[in-house]
Amino acid sequence: MHKKLIFLFSFFAFLSFTPNVFASTIVTDDIIVDTTWDLAGSPYIIQNDIHVVPTATLTIGPGVVVKLSQDDLFWIDGKLSAEGNADNKIVFTSIDDDSYGGDTGDGNLYTTIRGWGALVFTQTAVPGTLKYIVIRYSSQGIDFNHSSNSLVENIEVNNSSRGILIANSDMTIKNIDIKNAGTGLVIVENSHIYGSNINIENVTGEWG
Repeated sequence: MHKKLIFLFSFFAFLSFTPNVFASTIVTDDIIVDTTWDLAGSPYIIQNDIHVVPTATLTIGPGVVVKLSQDDLFWIDGKLSAEGNADNKIVFTSIDDDSYGGDTGDGNLYTTIRGWGALVFTQTAVPGTLKYIVIRYSSQGIDFNHSSNSLVENIEVNNSSRGILIANSDMTIKNIDIKNAGTGLVIVENSHIYGSNINIENVTGEWG
């Protein structure tokens, strides 16, 4: 009886401290045709730099988690339509971040999380929509370069080296929350921004 109790305790302790492992969709190729990422395939694991090509649209549904490996860049040369909602936000985070999408790495719980690169909108990007988006553990956050007229609202950037960079772009942004970043919101090079309800906290760099 005593041995059985020890075995049961060990078994339940193993269950208690083993990270949840989720089914996932591995992404290694560019998005070359119109594609939808929905909750059934989440989390989506990007294992290298990828592009949404100029002729393609990527639609990401509410509640989807996208994870990227260290320094990986997600290039938007076409159109990105990512619309979450207040209850089901879309999350872009590190492959090491087990708090969203469960453990999708090697089964270990990480205390030091490697940062991924950035969500980069290029000169050829088609105006899209970003709503209720969470960016975590990114080195460059969201980068708009010669990319105008996108709808950007209800964006959270946490624990990233940079929040949002806007260069040579015209757009409206609202309900932006940037916390624990090296730099917050950087607007440069002939950009025209119409912003409201922008909150920046605990930014350590020169640019607020």
